[in-house]
Amino acid sequence: MAARPRYLLILTCLLLAALTTTGCEATGNVLSRTKTVRVGDAQKVETSIEMGAGRLVVESGARSLMEGQFETSYSHWEPEIAYKVDGSLGELSIVQPPMKGGMRTENIVNQWNIRLNDEVPMALSIALGAGQSEIDLTGMTLTDLDISVGAAEITLDLRGNWDQNLDVRMAGGVGKVLIRLPSRVGVRAEVRGGIGTIESTGLINKGTKWYNAAYGESDVTLDVDVEGGIGEIRLEVDEY
Repeated sequence: MAARPRYLLILTCLLLAALTTTGCEATGNVLSRTKTVRVGDAQKVETSIEMGAGRLVVESGARSLMEGQFETSYSHWEPEIAYKVDGSLGELSIVQPPMKGGMRTENIVNQWNIRLNDEVPMALSIALGAGQSEIDLTGMTLTDLDISVGAAEITLDLRGNWDQNLDVRMAGGVGKVLIRLPSRVGVRAEVRGGIGTIESTGLINKGTKWYNAAYGESDVTLDVDVEGGIGEIRLEVDEY
């Protein structure tokens, strides 16, 4: 697919909503956009990220609520971003539209690099259909985390010091899952179902549950529930 004419890219940028600022650039056959969403009056935020296929990188460190760079070979795959605030609650969604029939999938680019705010309390939901994902949530003020993956390879980094308890739910499909866990915060992980291998480092295994040395000793606990699919699940406790 040929790149959009430059005047259409500029027009698209000018029509974005008031809470979102956007920069656009077309390079060859790959469309590249940068987008920023401001927090507004929200005191807490529910964030949902849904990507059908591609490479997803999520990390902390944004000064705004969300700062993202999105690169895709198809303009139809540009994420639909919506944000609204109702009272003190913000709702942010970043969704990839479904693939249209007849689109080729070989040698295409679809990569999202998303940075999220550290300080705003956030419930985060991520769904990845196929591809690769690196999710580094160290330093964030998370209240809830829900992740589902299809035929994907995912690395989830939860290391660091946490100031509050956190429930983590992950549903795996086909692929590899690596979860990096803190050593100074209590961790209880349970892996249920699935066909494949389960490996761990720095954890004590008791049946379907794994515990780190800080469990029961620290004031904060990370409760990780993994429902496996077909593939490899690895749990690692490591210093940050």
